[in-house]
Amino acid sequence: MAGRTFIDRLGSLLRLRRRVLDDDPMRIWAKLAWDVEMFGDLGMLYPDERARLRCSAVQICVTAWRLRVWTEQELARRSGWKNRLSGDDVQKRLTIAVPQQILCDAVADVARRAYWRDGIWPDDLLRMEWGSGGWILSYPPLGISVPMLAFLRIEQSWRAFLESEGLVPAPRKVAGHR
Repeated sequence: MAGRTFIDRLGSLLRLRRRVLDDDPMRIWAKLAWDVEMFGDLGMLYPDERARLRCSAVQICVTAWRLRVWTEQELARRSGWKNRLSGDDVQKRLTIAVPQQILCDAVADVARRAYWRDGIWPDDLLRMEWGSGGWILSYPPLGISVPMLAFLRIEQSWRAFLESEGLVPAPRKVAGHR
């Protein structure tokens, strides 16, 4: 492997990590839960640094997008790839179960195109504003707004959806605990 640069090796490791992560919905969900926790920590430690919080929210959106893609592919595979309408049905069930996903898909689409990497990510693309019920995360190009508290429940919404679809096991009950 002589002649491979550090960037080449790093790229290979990241692709391997992504393949491993993408094959297991619990790992993707755990990353989503971790991203949400990191956002909460950043919010407590640096409440005035909106740029950091926006970047963290974008990371949540990208992870949620990856989980959606995996879920749709897995459900299509399980149904035998026969019925294209089943994909629409999955999308409807997902929209009801995880309403925050609409915002995440829009934000992840822009993030995946790497506009922000080139310094083209305008501040008004993903906004954090104070509203009557607290912080609101919004994506003005599509007119989508989600209260921050609802946005941060995305991991719980996803876990419930994955369990309802039989894609992950329900947590085990421990004797003596509810």
